[in-house]
Amino acid sequence: MTSKFKQFVRLASELIPTIDRNQKIPKELNENIIKRLKEQLNGIDSSDLYINQFSNELLSDSELKNNKSVYYFPIIEMKAFTLAVFAFPPNSTIPLHDHPDMTVLSKVLYGHVYCKNYHLLDKKSQEVKFTGEVKLDETSGTKITYPQENNLHCFYTESKSTAVLDLLYPPYDNIYRSCNYYKLLKMENSHNRDDENFKLLKFDPDFSCITSINSQRFFTNLVK
Repeated sequence: MTSKFKQFVRLASELIPTIDRNQKIPKELNENIIKRLKEQLNGIDSSDLYINQFSNELLSDSELKNNKSVYYFPIIEMKAFTLAVFAFPPNSTIPLHDHPDMTVLSKVLYGHVYCKNYHLLDKKSQEVKFTGEVKLDETSGTKITYPQENNLHCFYTESKSTAVLDLLYPPYDNIYRSCNYYKLLKMENSHNRDDENFKLLKFDPDFSCITSINSQRFFTNLVK
C-alpha cells in the first residue's frame, strides 16, 4: 500500500467512531471528520491502489459487457466503516438509492460517472427534491453524501468503464441501515409546486451489486 493510501486508512480508523446500530454521529463531530478525510482523499488516485486505469484490468471481459451490474471490491469492512472500490462497466447504472443516517465520501479513480442527487423533504410522505446532476471524474475531488442532505442519488456511466473509491460510515446493515432502491413518481400536490419534486416508491430493480471475481486478487494485501 502506498504511503498516501496508508495514511488515509489510518486517519479514517482514528477519526470514525464505532457506534451502535441505532445511534448517529453528532453533526459537528461529523463535519470535522469529513473535512479531515476529504483533504487526504482528494490526493489519492488510481496509482495509490496499484490500478492501471488504461487497461480495464479490474473487470473481466464478461463483466465489462454486463451493464446490469456494478462490481464491488471490498478493501476494509468493519463495524465503523466500509472502504471499497465500485467498478462500473460501460453504460451501467446504479438506480436511485438511499444511505440511511450514513456519510459517504466518493472519489473517482478513473473514467467518469454522472450522479443525480435528491434531498428528502418529508419522511412520512416520501417527497424528495431533485437538487442537481454532476459529472465526476478523477479531477473532480471528493463527493460527499451527507446523512441528512442530498442523501439519495443514482449513478450512470457512458461508453467508458469507471472505478470509484467509496468510504461509507457507518456501514450498511440489514436492520437499521439497509439499502433501498426507488422509482420517482410525480407529485400531484408538491410543497414547492415545481417539476423537481417527486414521491419515492420502493422497488426491486433489475440490477445487482456483485463482489467481483477479481476482488481477492487486487486488494487482499492492500491494507496489510
